[in-house]
Amino acid sequence: MANIGEDKTYAGITADEGFKLALEVFPLTGFEIWKTRPIGWLIIANRQTHSGVVNATVAFRPGGETAMTISLTSDASPEDEIRKCAEEFLRAFEQRLQSS
Repeated sequence: MANIGEDKTYAGITADEGFKLALEVFPLTGFEIWKTRPIGWLIIANRQTHSGVVNATVAFRPGGETAMTISLTSDASPEDEIRKCAEEFLRAFEQRLQSS
């Protein structure tokens, strides 16, 4: 089982704004949203790759700078493939954040 995780911080947005933006970005990057927990700013999504399913969890934490944790796991996909999925999501998230 391969897994990766990354923590990012974003000044100027709230946890709620980050959560809503992630809801827009997941489908744009090939993920299907499986479950959301708006009160906890949590999203669980899945993406089919050539090797298998990649499971992603994104959570936001409020504070001086809003913190986002993204974790991806897969029973079948190698680490480089799930890292690529994470990079695609983060790139799209940050591009949309800058354009808003």
